[in-house]
Amino acid sequence: AYTGRSYAAVRVYGADGSPLTEPFEVGDRAQQRWPDVAMDEEGRFVVAWIRMGDTYNRPYGEFIMVRRFDADGTPLGKETALTDDLNSRWYGPSVATGRDGGFVVAWAIGPFPYDVCAQPFDSDGEPVTPPYIVNTCMDGDQGRPCVASDGDDDFLVVWDSHDPNGNGCSVCGQFCTETGDLVDCELT
Repeated sequence: AYTGRSYAAVRVYGADGSPLTEPFEVGDRAQQRWPDVAMDEEGRFVVAWIRMGDTYNRPYGEFIMVRRFDADGTPLGKETALTDDLNSRWYGPSVATGRDGGFVVAWAIGPFPYDVCAQPFDSDGEPVTPPYIVNTCMDGDQGRPCVASDGDDDFLVVWDSHDPNGNGCSVCGQFCTETGDLVDCELT
């Protein structure tokens, strides 16, 4: 996935690296930014991105969007907004696939201070849980999340954690189950 003039686009390639499709837009509206993509063992893929709000008409704000595709690029449903609070800022969607087409999306929420959220989905794109806060450290700003699957249905979210006293930043992480449970304690 990549960002064009004001849209996120995808181009499907074969195992030998040859293009199988022309580039196509992942969403139905412009102002798409910062896409991330993950593919499962069957070649199906999920794209997550930020859709900027319409600056001339409501809604303002930003939305974390997601859309699933079959291996040939055929959409598996419509684009879906994961967020709808127009008073918040959303950053850095990251997506990872699990077994059988399930997936998880992680993102940062603000305004200051920022926290990291995640939401798992089943193979039909239905939410397994509501979005939840992943970080347990609430001091400073948490941002730039990246999520990875264990190839099953559990996942690891890592992110930047900025010290509130200006003493730099570190990388933190949290293991999560497919049902949204936090496993053990936050990694630093």
